[in-house]
Amino acid sequence: MKKIFALALALILALGALPAMAEYDKHLDITATYVDRGSTAIDDMYKFFTEPFNLDIEMIGIPWSAFNDTNSVMIMGGTMYDWMMINWDLNTYLSYVDQGLIKALPEGYAEKYPNIAKALKASGIDEVLTVDGVTYGIPMPILFNFSPQSYYLNMMAVFYRADWAKELGFEFGPSVTISEFEAYLKACVEKDMAGNGQTLGLSAAGVNEVFLRPYNDQWNGFYKVGDEYIWGPTGEGVVEGIKNLKQAYNDGLIDPDYYALDGFSAQAKLPAGLSAACFNTGTATNYQIILDAAVTAGMENPVEKIGITMMTDDNGVWYGGEVKNFWCINVFRPDLDEETYERILAMLDYLYTKEAEEVFNMGIKGVDWDVDADGNYISLLPAEYSNIRQKYPSGWFWRDTAICLDEFDLVNPSYSKELLANVNAVYDYRYASAEEHGYSEYDTKVQFLATDAKKNYSVDISTEITRIVCDDTITLDQVEAEWQKFIDANRPIWEPVVEDLNQ
Repeated sequence: MKKIFALALALILALGALPAMAEYDKHLDITATYVDRGSTAIDDMYKFFTEPFNLDIEMIGIPWSAFNDTNSVMIMGGTMYDWMMINWDLNTYLSYVDQGLIKALPEGYAEKYPNIAKALKASGIDEVLTVDGVTYGIPMPILFNFSPQSYYLNMMAVFYRADWAKELGFEFGPSVTISEFEAYLKACVEKDMAGNGQTLGLSAAGVNEVFLRPYNDQWNGFYKVGDEYIWGPTGEGVVEGIKNLKQAYNDGLIDPDYYALDGFSAQAKLPAGLSAACFNTGTATNYQIILDAAVTAGMENPVEKIGITMMTDDNGVWYGGEVKNFWCINVFRPDLDEETYERILAMLDYLYTKEAEEVFNMGIKGVDWDVDADGNYISLLPAEYSNIRQKYPSGWFWRDTAICLDEFDLVNPSYSKELLANVNAVYDYRYASAEEHGYSEYDTKVQFLATDAKKNYSVDISTEITRIVCDDTITLDQVEAEWQKFIDANRPIWEPVVEDLNQ
């Protein structure tokens, strides 16, 4: 293993992807954080990234449940680690900058660290991260080295029992119309496909998203109609979508407990054989999670029995929006010495390359993966490992330093060809529909509006929809009046935001 690792490392050094070891005579030790999804260790992947830069990293995991609070306490208290990944929002970031709590990128960084500059540009928030000509954070883009698209669309998808659908006479491709989907749910419930006397239709925490998106994909935000901004709940089609959702709930097509479940608790009912469909993130990773759970539940060949598709209106048009092309951002301790800072930035600049992305997603080339004659990735990972982080635990750290994993999932050979084909078909259909019929672009004016009205804006739209849907004393004919009461009651909260946007 050590010999193979050394050969792989030497090859990359020879190609110039990494700086020569001679550039860094002085050994450095640094501290850095990651989202704690698994314990890290010193392994060959760790050495691959750290040895060329002659540094060691104390990799400190912070649970996602405590992520925001821990970061805030440490940054505000001046007890930061050298290099920290934080969940980002504009107002908090600006307050850190104003108080001198995070370190600025060096002058001329774009020339010295071109991949960092590329990542900033790809995120779409490079201008927002720049205050008085100085940048203080480096984002983790989602679409970057492997996607043919330059914009990132909402990736939520429907997972369903393809074997039940076939038995009942339904055949879905990468998309399904809302009417077809409802007919499928109804048939599954009526035929009791689970065989337990209480087959569930759609089990999902995000049923509002499923049923309202085909009517108005901006139902819960602010968006522009013509030259004027409006509040989403007042938009065209929203009432119709709520009525359709209520009808589906009344007809027993939706898990009656949906409002009490989180996304993954609801999702778990599909591979357990209890529900006909679920709705959650449509990545290859999540698809594999569902298939693994199905195997645990005793299902054979689950990729043939659980399909993935996406919801459209009855004309086959997907309605959805562009979402931010980044996850978290990297920030640094304000009193970090320049030598250490430059070393970290040099390594981070490499981590944004395609070569590095291959390593932290697949492992060492020639050991864990390779490329076939057609240029396709092939996995060499032994069957005893379900993912690369089981072999290289340091992968839990590297996956959270530069680029979000979602994009690479579209080509990752650790997944079966059938799984990748299914996910990519949905991905391609979504973008084709967006190109032909349009999509809601990410509106930085809405996202980064910093007025008092926007800061104080807080309206729980989803809970009100749930109340209307689940209250059996409210008839379909009364939905519109109930919704108007909600709009009027919250007018003092949302209307000032609309006025600010239109000014």
